[in-house]
Amino acid sequence: MKNLLIIAILFTFTTLTFSQAKISFNDYEAVGIGTVDPPFKLSIEGYGEGGTPDTRTFLSLFNKTESSASTVNMRFQVGYSNSFTMLNQHSSNYGYQYYGNTYADFGQLWNSGAGLILRAGSNINQNGIIKFQTGLAPQGASYERMRINYDGNIGIGTTNPKTKLQITDGDVYIENASKGIILKSPAGNCFRVTVDDFGNLIRAQIYCP
Repeated sequence: MKNLLIIAILFTFTTLTFSQAKISFNDYEAVGIGTVDPPFKLSIEGYGEGGTPDTRTFLSLFNKTESSASTVNMRFQVGYSNSFTMLNQHSSNYGYQYYGNTYADFGQLWNSGAGLILRAGSNINQNGIIKFQTGLAPQGASYERMRINYDGNIGIGTTNPKTKLQITDGDVYIENASKGIILKSPAGNCFRVTVDDFGNLIRAQIYCP
């Protein structure tokens, strides 16, 4: 009886402690932080609008070791195959002995299996687009440099590409003089269009790719 009383007290104390810390568990072995009804194995819920520290950051991974081999990783693996996907951040001098600055201070998403799928759109929203941004725009944002629209059109310098590839306010530069633009005729013949040293267009029939 005494042991049962001690167990009950410990259980109550533990429950109260986790409740105050807003950590909960359910019958499906799910853990909730900020929620008493976690829908997934780990669910984190809360409110955040920025500030210092940024309260919009719900999960932080920090590797304090900085060396030529230091990264911080998240690893995803299914089943017992050797394939996995990694999301990581490299240290500022990562790989300097082997790769130079190829990876140093870069974030990376990579896969050891068949490859990666970058996907936007669903049954709820079929008009998903994929944006590529670089540089620093006003209010700390970045400039959009390229996008792939929901219809598969690719736009560089435009947010509304009207063809499979549209380039706005820019050039296409082909440095190798033996390369050019390949066009396929209605009869199914392929021609490469290049330019000579005087700017004249040269047309040569080639095997279709």
